Amino acid sequence: MTQNFVLTVTADVTGFDLSKGQTQRSYIRYIDLTLANSSLASTLASNLSRLQLTKSSLTGDGASNVAIPASVVSAVGNQLKLDFGAAGLGASRNSNSGDGYYTLGLDLNNDGVYETKFFFYRIFGDVNGDRIVNATDESLVTANANTTVPYNANNDPNGDGVVNGSDVIVVRRALGRQLGSGLLITD
Repeated sequence: MTQNFVLTVTADVTGFDLSKGQTQRSYIRYIDLTLANSSLASTLASNLSRLQLTKSSLTGDGASNVAIPASVVSAVGNQLKLDFGAAGLGASRNSNSGDGYYTLGLDLNNDGVYETKFFFYRIFGDVNGDRIVNATDESLVTANANTTVPYNANNDPNGDGVVNGSDVIVVRRALGRQLGSGLLITD
């Protein structure tokens, strides 16, 4: 499968961050964008039609719009913040229903075109962020669940603040799930 992308670089967005910098892509609660100024952040937060979130399958097929409720979006200084709450993106921290390839589009100049885009994914069980749920993920979660090492949010597939046997089961059920090759990811 070949996919063409148009990447527009803009000085209006200077940073994109998922889950406060965590590498895991099993549970995504936060998306933070650093913008050129607080006025733009405030404008986007108050005009949700200028934001578009789409979700495709893990192979990149079948894109559909994902509603962004006003309660999820806020502007803090020059940052636009999306907080999907305890359930996280996909509204289920304990299942793969939120799995997919996502695009967050921004209409920065209010012309009806989402010219600035960010690409990311969620795969329930991918705790090391390598686009696949495999033995490495299982090993990381098992080690964190079976020891007294300090809590590591990257090894907590459902983001509930505890790494235990239930998390190991989650990863084992997801073994083999992966993101399609060639899909662009914004780092």
